[in-house]
Amino acid sequence: MLRVLVADERGRRLPAPGVSRWLARVAPARARGTISVALVSDATVRALNRTYRGVDRATDVLSFSATPSPEPRIPNP
Repeated sequence: MLRVLVADERGRRLPAPGVSRWLARVAPARARGTISVALVSDATVRALNRTYRGVDRATDVLSFSATPSPEPRIPNP
């Protein structure tokens, strides 16, 4: 079973039953785990895109691997 967590920029959980239903239809029947979705402003996604991809513009989607990398990348403060 997939667990879906949806939050806003401040980390507040948002109800999103439509996302859960959609994933239940499209995900493989044996899929297991948690999917976290953050709904953020253009300014926030632009800052994240710049930090993690080196691209200074907003984008529609950013995705991050759940598998830890050997050397975690920590953004400069």
